[in-house]
Amino acid sequence: MFNIIKPNFLNQMIKSKKHIATFVLKLILFSSVLACIIIVCIVPYAPDLGQDNRYINSLKKISNKEYDILLFGNSYVFTAYDPLIIKEKLNLNALHLNVGAQRLEASLIIANEVIKNRNVKYILFDVSGTTLRKPKVDDTEAWQYQTKGLQEIPISLEKIINLSKFYPDNTQTEYYMTSISKKLGRLLRLNDRKHFSKKSVQNNSETLEKTVYFSTNGFIANRQKHIEKEKFLKSFYVKPNLNGFNDLDSRWDTSLCSLMDDFLQKTSSRGINVVLINSLKLYATNYESEVINEFTEKYSTVKFLDLNMNKDLYALDERAFYNNTHLNYRGSIQVTERLTDSIAKWFDVEKENTITHSFQGFNLINTSYALNENEDKFIKLEFDSIPESLKDHQLVITIHTKDTLKLSDYFRKNNFKSDSFYVKMNSNEIISLPNSKVVVKRLKTKISKVDVEKIKIFFYKANDTLNLPSFKFSPK
Repeated sequence: MFNIIKPNFLNQMIKSKKHIATFVLKLILFSSVLACIIIVCIVPYAPDLGQDNRYINSLKKISNKEYDILLFGNSYVFTAYDPLIIKEKLNLNALHLNVGAQRLEASLIIANEVIKNRNVKYILFDVSGTTLRKPKVDDTEAWQYQTKGLQEIPISLEKIINLSKFYPDNTQTEYYMTSISKKLGRLLRLNDRKHFSKKSVQNNSETLEKTVYFSTNGFIANRQKHIEKEKFLKSFYVKPNLNGFNDLDSRWDTSLCSLMDDFLQKTSSRGINVVLINSLKLYATNYESEVINEFTEKYSTVKFLDLNMNKDLYALDERAFYNNTHLNYRGSIQVTERLTDSIAKWFDVEKENTITHSFQGFNLINTSYALNENEDKFIKLEFDSIPESLKDHQLVITIHTKDTLKLSDYFRKNNFKSDSFYVKMNSNEIISLPNSKVVVKRLKTKISKVDVEKIKIFFYKANDTLNLPSFKFSPK
């Protein structure tokens, strides 16, 4: 005989299922609330892997403004190519998007995301030997440097695919996950309670070091202790061994070549010109690359510039370098001018060549300044010459403001209408170049760009009888 299921047993089963469904629903609801609390209230304060304020501020700038030239790479790039000179010579806005020790493959992944929906005319990549080499699998410090920039770029399917090819399998997992998304990286560090922060500090790219003239648009104009003269003379003008072994092409592995070719197809179809640069080094380098030759032959929009060729075109000395591979501002001025010359020639860009103001017997040929909040405030003036008769004078720079409350305490208390700054004409703030003199002055002032009424410059000496005219200009 068949067993008869009693009605009350069926009711118990139905009630049990309802309880399970209610429990599951409550569990889902609880988990969702907990996840929201973690994501909204905890994750934003979890420690980051590390950041580069200069890089983050550059990303913010490109979000708000279109730039003509984007420079990608590492410290070889952001200590070499001055955006001010590019603007002065070519009237093109340039921006650095570089992180220290960043490799070319990481730069390409970042560039792929950055140029989406942006009108860019030129992209520059450093392709020096060290930049080409992928970090060793167990080199944790090198992978951390790659992650610093990659974590700031929005997540996308293309980015995830490229990152999976770049990062080694089953190692450096934290850096790989963080590079996909900064928030994902914070989730991995939720148990690092010692380093939780309020995240209320505003990103500030102001440079206070005495070893820096100024920093702008991701670029650093260095004035560090230079190398010895003997070292410069021994190394700089040595000719490379053109018949020597060159293993640079072996560093262009399949992943890097494929990524670069895909990127160049994309930029070529959009009319974006790409310049691959072997940055200037103290030592002799031999850069004969079949890989790069294939790219330049395949794409008419791609050019290669080796700044180590024809070193006799420079007028450099030991003060241009602070180590074998990095430049002081004295050197970066000349390599940037060589870069602008090449861009003008290759892409038919008209060079600017105007005299801003004529003094008696010499001319002010370029002026640049920055008065942005949370960034370096400085002025850069370039003269075609400075007469010997001015060696005992001071160059006076006055910044007049509409808001006198923004004046420095001393000038406000004494009823001045401007902040004033002084440069001795025999000081090391004047950089002597083959055809000009460059004056760079940091400006310690509360006056910002929106507050400026005019800027005035003149030469001063007590009981001066030269009667040189002053020059004033309004902010651009």
